[in-house]
Amino acid sequence: MKKRFWSILMVLFCCSVLLAQQGSTEQLAIEFLNNGEIAKALKLFDEAYSKTPSQHIYNLFLDALLQEKNTKEAERLVRRHQRNFPQNLATAVDLGYVFLISGDKTKADKEFSAVINKLPNNHNQIAEIAVALFNRGQTEYAIQAFAKGRQILNNPQAFSLDLAALYERSNRIAEMTNEYLLMLDHNPNFFSYVQQRVQVILSNDTDDKKATGEIRKTILEYIQKNPQNRTAQDFWISFLLSIEDFDMALTFARAYDRRFGDDGQKALEVARIAQNSNSKVAEQAYQYVIAKGEIFSYYFDARMGLLSYYYQQITTSAVVDVKALLALEKQYEELLNNRPLTAQAVRLIRDWAKISAFYKNDFEKADSLLNKALNIRNLPRELAAEIKLDLADIYLFTGEVWESTLLYSQVEKEFKHDEIGFEAKLRNARLSYYIGEFEWSLAQLDVLRAATSKLIANDAMELSLLIRENNDFDSSYTNLRLFSHADLLIYQRKYDEALTFFDSIRKRQFTHSLYDQILMKRAEIALKYDNTDGALKYLEEIYTNYTDGLLADDALYLAARISEDLYVGTVETHDRASLRINTLYLYEKLILEHPSSLYIPDARKRFRELRGH
Repeated sequence: MKKRFWSILMVLFCCSVLLAQQGSTEQLAIEFLNNGEIAKALKLFDEAYSKTPSQHIYNLFLDALLQEKNTKEAERLVRRHQRNFPQNLATAVDLGYVFLISGDKTKADKEFSAVINKLPNNHNQIAEIAVALFNRGQTEYAIQAFAKGRQILNNPQAFSLDLAALYERSNRIAEMTNEYLLMLDHNPNFFSYVQQRVQVILSNDTDDKKATGEIRKTILEYIQKNPQNRTAQDFWISFLLSIEDFDMALTFARAYDRRFGDDGQKALEVARIAQNSNSKVAEQAYQYVIAKGEIFSYYFDARMGLLSYYYQQITTSAVVDVKALLALEKQYEELLNNRPLTAQAVRLIRDWAKISAFYKNDFEKADSLLNKALNIRNLPRELAAEIKLDLADIYLFTGEVWESTLLYSQVEKEFKHDEIGFEAKLRNARLSYYIGEFEWSLAQLDVLRAATSKLIANDAMELSLLIRENNDFDSSYTNLRLFSHADLLIYQRKYDEALTFFDSIRKRQFTHSLYDQILMKRAEIALKYDNTDGALKYLEEIYTNYTDGLLADDALYLAARISEDLYVGTVETHDRASLRINTLYLYEKLILEHPSSLYIPDARKRFRELRGH
């Protein structure tokens, strides 16, 4: 028994010594290689491979030989490895690659083709060979290997994910799309992944939108051949929404509803995404779902969505139609009264509260609505935070600064590292600016300039620059103090008082850095009084005389939006034509002169739509 034990121990000891020697030889060879002593490295690799012909040593040895362009020795090594490991079919790929490096493309192609012709009836080995071809830069042969392997396995859906990736790499977009559709047909769980990959391609598509066109054509042909394939129909509608073809998306959503009976769910999805892009298709989609009747699952969602859409359209117009908002409030009341409040209705409640507070001065009603929303059972924390921000805005509107900053601070503290927390911090910084606490405001704004949200970071930067550039020579901020108070008065809709403060600034000191700001505020006030001509006059002065100022792009964009609203609302043919030309001119001027502006994406979109009229 003792003899057997000592024998086993000796065997283990000898093996460990051999492994250690092998490891040290390999390490020394790598060290020589790194130091440029190639001949020494190759000799040690040869020694190590002779003792232990492993795949790992083989790979190091072959790479070193190819690095030295020693193709004759590389060929000998590959053939030697083939003899040692005849079951490793991927080694033949290395042989073809050696021929390619040596400059004999004919022999290389012959070897690669032979590998593909000899593919085994084994899924994993086929994949191994195809990957080996890809790793040697032979993407087309890798595609052939997967395609041939699919035939051998008699499985038309095998390797779809691999082929799609290779087709994408080769810019063969139609074939890539077909592979993704095949994969979705076999496994719908890949839907999100495919969506993501296609979105990457769309976002990188060139101005001619060639890739977008190929994907569109391929999916459409596929669903026409497979009208009952629900996943493909899903993917088609998703694609149309991603390229913002909302009209077509709604057409197919209706057809989807008729074919598969989804109670208007797809149409509701179209409505919500179209609304986010400010498209009028949202209204049609919501109306379609509502017309199906109250017995359908998404009726209430569609009613709420439609009211939210109307609120968005009214409040984002250059001139807010207060009468339309007050009429809208009655629909809120009809829909929400005598119905249990749920988290689902929070957005609607918040809009209703804003109408009550900011357009009717009914602060008691607004406060009541928002506090009822806060008491909804199982209300998500994020929704509660949004409601608190609304309450804080209303408190600021009514002059209750302490209550306002308290709520802003609560949200900021609870969501320190989230976007809503940054938003609360921004509003708190703006409040400090309103009341003249500029140094404190700057401290908060400097933190926010690194916020993840580009909009928040940009707003923080603009307010920070406004404060820094208007510090008086004695650090008293006298003019800025008057300006910020006037700014607060505008927020509180005390426009005449705000204008008085602006006049006092002009009398005290006529400064460039504040004057364009005052012009912008005067334009905003003119719009509140529905004086579009006056607003356009102030805005023109900004983008003409202050082209390098912070507000030049804001002025151009706002002027273009006002002109566009006038164009849409004008009946006379002559006026419409001139308004259209002027609107196109303003959008084009913004795009050409301020290419880094945050307004560029929307300006491009509106310019294209208007030019197509």
